Amino acid sequence: MASLASAFERYTNWIVLILFLFSVNLTMEAGAYLLDEGAGDRLRAWAQWPARAGLVLLVVAMILARPLKQRRREAGRRAFQDDFVTDALKRSASIAFLTTLCFVAFLDGAANHTDLPADFFIKLPGISLTAVFSLCYFALSFVAGRSNDHEPAA
Repeated sequence: MASLASAFERYTNWIVLILFLFSVNLTMEAGAYLLDEGAGDRLRAWAQWPARAGLVLLVVAMILARPLKQRRREAGRRAFQDDFVTDALKRSASIAFLTTLCFVAFLDGAANHTDLPADFFIKLPGISLTAVFSLCYFALSFVAGRSNDHEPAA
């Protein structure tokens, strides 16, 4: 049986993948405003597939989380305090927040010079938060995994 930290890492990867799928959905919906009406409608229809896949994966992740919760209770509350997954989550959240804050400040000026609908501009911070967070998390996890591969065995 896999360790508790390994199970937590797999579960976290599922959740971050779901966030990335939702960012794809938001990107496709926002991109539909930049196309002509017919192509935009087709893109909006296709945009529902990443959202539906995300919802299915969320249900699967919640089912898989039940044994994880039980094992976490048995192992104690401090099981995940110092591992690289938690660190990657915290760093990704900080980067996503700061990036989105800067992006919203830019949008404030850009929105005044266009005739795109408000819905387009409402989706953009959501895209920034979910995409930057998920991509940063996977990049940080990859870098941490690569650095762990090169450490000598104890």
